[in-house]
Amino acid sequence: MVFFTCNGCGEALKKNQVEKHRFKCRGSNVLSCVDCSKDFRGNEYQTHIKCISEEEKYSGKGFKPKPGLNKGEKKQQSWTERVQQAAAKEQDRQLSELLNKIADCANVPRKEKKFVNFLKNSWKIHKDFIIQAAWKAINESPVEETLEEPAPVEKQEVEDKEKKLSKREKKELRKEENHKIEKKDKSKTDKEECESLNEEEVEKKVKNKKKKRKNKKDKEEKSAELEQEEDSDEPKRKKISNEETEEEQSSVEKKKKKRKKNRKTEVEENGTNNLNGHSEEKEEEKSDKTKFNIEKMIVTILKKQKEKTLSQKLLRKKIIHEYETRMSKTMSEKLKLKLTKKLNDKSVFKISNDKVCLRK
Repeated sequence: MVFFTCNGCGEALKKNQVEKHRFKCRGSNVLSCVDCSKDFRGNEYQTHIKCISEEEKYSGKGFKPKPGLNKGEKKQQSWTERVQQAAAKEQDRQLSELLNKIADCANVPRKEKKFVNFLKNSWKIHKDFIIQAAWKAINESPVEETLEEPAPVEKQEVEDKEKKLSKREKKELRKEENHKIEKKDKSKTDKEECESLNEEEVEKKVKNKKKKRKNKKDKEEKSAELEQEEDSDEPKRKKISNEETEEEQSSVEKKKKKRKKNRKTEVEENGTNNLNGHSEEKEEEKSDKTKFNIEKMIVTILKKQKEKTLSQKLLRKKIIHEYETRMSKTMSEKLKLKLTKKLNDKSVFKISNDKVCLRK
């Protein structure tokens, strides 16, 4: 897309915006291209369809476009030439006028569907028979296709490439060339030596080769025999290994039995000590029970009261106090549990609102 600048006000404009801008600006008679900075007076800007590329603009003086670029532009130019030839040869007045209008455009599509949409949308032509006739006329017009021959390589380009190579690259190229030369020299010397050898030397070499082959065969046979012997010795080894494992298992089992016996003796000794301790505790509890009866003590304390009632907390405290005074010991936890059971036993005492009283 080409852009222009108005020399009157300096506004940047597209090609399709120039005519509208001329109604606003009086000094827009002269326009200059943004890329190539050329001046165009009046309607000269319409002929300026294509301009310089960015590479050509910002590169030096000796700019040369790369081969193979802008293939699409070349195809489009050949297509526009076809349209112009079809417009010149067409005899129908409507088609010739339409093709002449289209030939001024640089973006005429080259495919049928896009061509139909182009005429319908931009040129407002909705008659299908006219569109199809225009398409046929363009396709039937012949074009001389010129094949581009590849340009010959000049000597200067080769010299420029050699100049551009760095020092390391030059050294590598020299090494490769020397290596190739050495290979050729070695091959030549080997051939000369073979020719110069006598028949006796040739026979010696042949004999040495045969000896090497025999030695290889002998080694292979020996290795095969060793493998067979190993295969035959495997069951014997398995028997020996099984006997060794059985002996190890028997020794391990003996050790385990000894450990079990030692543990049993230790447990028995500890058990006798524990049994003695438990028996002593039981005897003490029995003696405490015989000396101090909890039920009788509860009944005696309640009878002393006027209403023969007391709260559970007070009863508990008094019984524990009397036990400690009589037995000169603190009450054990087992006796305390028994005391709570007795206080909550409704078969012997009446309990109401955490108060205990005797039954009649």
